[in-house]
Amino acid sequence: MEIFRQIQLDNWWLTNLGFIYQLIYDLGTYFLLSLIFIYLYKTKIIGINVLYLSLLFLLTPFLFNNSFFSWGMLPDQMKYLNNAYLLRENPEMVLDIPGKTTGHKKVWIVSAIYAFSPIISFETFKGISLFNRAIFLLTLIFFSKKKYLDNYNVILFLILPSVTLYTSVALRENLIILSLLYFVYFYYEKNYSLNLLVILFLFITKPQMLAVIGIFLILNAVIKQDKINYKLFSILFVTFYISVYIIDIDTLFNSANQMREGFFREEFGSYSSVSATTDYSSQMIDFSFSTIPVIIKSFYNFIAPPIIKGEVGILPIIHLFEFSFLIFYAFFRMNLQEKVNKYILFKWFLVLLISYLLHSLIVFNNFTILRYKLPIMMFVIFGYFVNVKFNQLKNENSSRYN
Repeated sequence: MEIFRQIQLDNWWLTNLGFIYQLIYDLGTYFLLSLIFIYLYKTKIIGINVLYLSLLFLLTPFLFNNSFFSWGMLPDQMKYLNNAYLLRENPEMVLDIPGKTTGHKKVWIVSAIYAFSPIISFETFKGISLFNRAIFLLTLIFFSKKKYLDNYNVILFLILPSVTLYTSVALRENLIILSLLYFVYFYYEKNYSLNLLVILFLFITKPQMLAVIGIFLILNAVIKQDKINYKLFSILFVTFYISVYIIDIDTLFNSANQMREGFFREEFGSYSSVSATTDYSSQMIDFSFSTIPVIIKSFYNFIAPPIIKGEVGILPIIHLFEFSFLIFYAFFRMNLQEKVNKYILFKWFLVLLISYLLHSLIVFNNFTILRYKLPIMMFVIFGYFVNVKFNQLKNENSSRYN
């Protein structure tokens, strides 16, 4: 009997030894990153309460990736983990990145950032996840100290489930979100050189997000704080109308359909099942009135919570709660403002609406939709309140000198 118990004990150690080593590595990374927040406290940049909250919210990566959720829920993490490990072990491979294809290049560049970050080990996904979470929390602290984030928005970004998820896993989404937030910061700080670096990074890693920035820049030029520049709007509209006839519109739509079909097949077709028979032909878009129902259907699929579309489970319920909470939060913040500037509100609402509309034409999968919606949503929330803040400062300065 004693021999049998010893064999059982040996088997337990063999089974769990890897887990124990992984936990030690992950806790090591956690404590290493914690030193940054402790340093900020020691130098009186943050208070004791912010320190405790930071160390607490830095633990969120331990909730995901085989804790409460399987890593297979977000399988793209494996690409960043493997590449970061290879680059850490073979730093000279960085020189090979410029020669990679466009699709691979964006993964390798992000992986290089992780490879040379203060991550002790790439044995698990949590090393990269902890680094992602740390730089997200540090960014919130930075914007809060710069008065670009008020306490309400800090709390919002900390408690939203989708923000917690995508800033606590080993994906590039966290870097995309932070890039968009820093674009707003550098734009209003008029630091255009650093903004060019942000644009370059987005161009390499997720060029789709440049459309969001482009929409903002156009609308920001047309819609001022107290009026709409109809002359500029007319010029842009005529330019767009002429461009439709000058540019080979069929080639443009063919490119869009190729991208759209790839995402469609990933969700419904040959990528998800060999026996799938779902036909993409009914989902094609072109420059005709027959495309309007397809666009409306795609837009609804993009903005509607998954539970409304028939999905059941804990995640769709959480998504519905988040969707409802954001609507409540929007009305709550509007009521807090003494006077809502309708022009600023209208501008940022259009940024959200048009950005969602454009991206809805591409993606179909609910998780992929969330990965596109989240950066846009945070860009709009952050950008709107920063815009309001600068408008108030401008009005205060004007009244002071009058």
